[in-house]
Amino acid sequence: EKIEPNVVARETIIVKSVKFSSGGSNQKNPLMHKLLARIMAKEQNYEQARYHYLLSKDGVGCAKILIQLSAKAFNSEVDMVLVQVVLNLLVLNEKGTALETFDYYTKYHPKIRTYQPPFHTPLLNFAYFLLHIIDEKKLQAFTTLCELYKTALECDPAYQQQIEKIGISYFDAPVKRQQMQGGGLFGNFFNQLFQELEEDSDSDNEN
Repeated sequence: EKIEPNVVARETIIVKSVKFSSGGSNQKNPLMHKLLARIMAKEQNYEQARYHYLLSKDGVGCAKILIQLSAKAFNSEVDMVLVQVVLNLLVLNEKGTALETFDYYTKYHPKIRTYQPPFHTPLLNFAYFLLHIIDEKKLQAFTTLCELYKTALECDPAYQQQIEKIGISYFDAPVKRQQMQGGGLFGNFFNQLFQELEEDSDSDNEN
């Protein structure tokens, strides 16, 4: 029986992905995460796809899966789906990927359709300005921005811990880390995955 080349290629990818997901030296490889993310997306396992896109350095792919994932969200949470991932990417020192994800999501999401302010929600405006002041490394600008959007950021307790880490990493902010319980859309599941990402990131910094 003749086996089509694309079938062989797909089976090869799956085999490699299984070996990758079980550990090994390739665990930090962005390309392997990208392949895994695509497989998970085709299987409509959007949570796992989002997890792997966070490590893939593929902002466009990440944004596309978030747009699909946001279909499960209430209209009021379309911005939360994006902002949560943008903050997580910044914590992982993936500023370029975060900016790429933000731009594509806001430009092509059917309920947003613009990638420049003013956006229709405070959270999107906050994320935009945060991404554009990071290179300045001015603590006062960061503090003022967080204070200005304090009310909007209180919609999800998970934001506080992420913002504190961003302040320390990018703005030398003397902020004490607080243990917060994640909430909001897909909060518990995603926070568990993100904790694993943080552990991987900390391990990389030690090596």
